[in-house]
Amino acid sequence: MKKIMTISGSDCSGGAGIQADIKAVSSRGDFISSVIVAVVAENTKGVKSLNYVDSNLVKDQIDVIFEDMGTDAIKLGMLPSEEIIEAVYESLKDKDIKNVVFDPCMVTKSEDELVEDKSIEILKNKIFPMVDLICPNIPEAESICSMKIKNEDDMRKASKLIYNMGVKNVLVKGGSHIDGSIDVFYDGENFEVFSIKRIDSKNIQGTGDVLAAIIASNLANGMDMKKSILNAKEYVTNAIETAPGIGEGFGILNFFHEK
Repeated sequence: MKKIMTISGSDCSGGAGIQADIKAVSSRGDFISSVIVAVVAENTKGVKSLNYVDSNLVKDQIDVIFEDMGTDAIKLGMLPSEEIIEAVYESLKDKDIKNVVFDPCMVTKSEDELVEDKSIEILKNKIFPMVDLICPNIPEAESICSMKIKNEDDMRKASKLIYNMGVKNVLVKGGSHIDGSIDVFYDGENFEVFSIKRIDSKNIQGTGDVLAAIIASNLANGMDMKKSILNAKEYVTNAIETAPGIGEGFGILNFFHEK
């Protein structure tokens, strides 16, 4: 059993954020600790309100986990403010961290913004150099790179730009924004295009969270980066395909479809 830490926001509806990470990682038999950076009142239809957790409390949550049990991988999600980013950075910068997977979580499926615009630069400067894999969707990659992404060539350009910001590996996720629903992976030397069957379903709440959490779990268990991504994509696809139909908006995934 490997130990995964998730640092993200809490979703009261249970379909995304911390709750989705806990369900996904637990379904694989790994242990997961959680650091809550924001409490979000949301459901499958959108975000009603949110409140940031005090940055000192964010730092204390990370510190007590490392003081006691440590972690074999970290999944970073929503980091909404400069103060919270700084707290995460200060807590992690001197720790022995590995297998850090970052889903930027800047925009929800319902297009609600979760990150302050002024936080993007500090993310690049403080968090990106810690990250083994960043996996933004198209709107997030556009925000990070300040460019429009309309096709695979644009995805490749964005991947290079993001890599040059200091992360070790980049996965730009095409989703419904790009024909073929492709993802483009770049490791600083080579590109790889991941393509898996697209499921015509509205049940896609928390897919970015879950993909990153499963990749982190896979890396902790010794799987290499590309296999970790492909396996996580298969997990998410099956979770969409077998979704229970809960929620009137972007419905909840089936986190336990492998049981």
